[in-house]
Amino acid sequence: DKPAGMIVHPGRGQTTGTLAAALQYHFDQLSDVGGALRPGIVHRLDRDTTGVMVVAKNNQVHHRISRQFEHRTTRKEYRALCWGRPELDSDFIETHLAASRRNRERMRVVPPGGSARDAVTFYEVIERFPRASYVRLLPRTGRTHQLRVHLAHLGHPVLADRLYGGLRSEGSEFPIRRQALHAWSLEIEHPVSGKPLQFAAA
Repeated sequence: DKPAGMIVHPGRGQTTGTLAAALQYHFDQLSDVGGALRPGIVHRLDRDTTGVMVVAKNNQVHHRISRQFEHRTTRKEYRALCWGRPELDSDFIETHLAASRRNRERMRVVPPGGSARDAVTFYEVIERFPRASYVRLLPRTGRTHQLRVHLAHLGHPVLADRLYGGLRSEGSEFPIRRQALHAWSLEIEHPVSGKPLQFAAA
């Protein structure tokens, strides 16, 4: 259950205080498929996104769980507070994404072709408020910043998302210092028995 403000693995000058370092401290054995800087890390969440992650303690397990992510047999559910009130109660957002040329930390919606990769998210509005909405997000693909970009593309960026337009003047009314995005649950198959497993960080 990753807290806000914690980077998953070292990168871009951040070498301490990472989830990977904490895992190394607590466990004698972790997979090294991702390299020495990413022990056990099968997938990642952004620094300020909270919620459930799965970690592999050996290479065999790592490969088997990674394959589930690659073949899109996992089921990930996120929850978010976004600005405004989406017109539809539920819908699919289907786009192509690529890194921004002006800011390499940002992703953007682009036409298909070249380095663009397809990205699909199903969303459902759980509750509407006067100026914001509480939504369920089910990504069908796992692109960098996918959910944040898709909600911004819809015109309803994640509340307090500094990178994708979630900071608005009325944001001072909300005591939120980071993007309001949470990895609510993750369903995978047990890498040995094949039994379905669900983990939640509700």
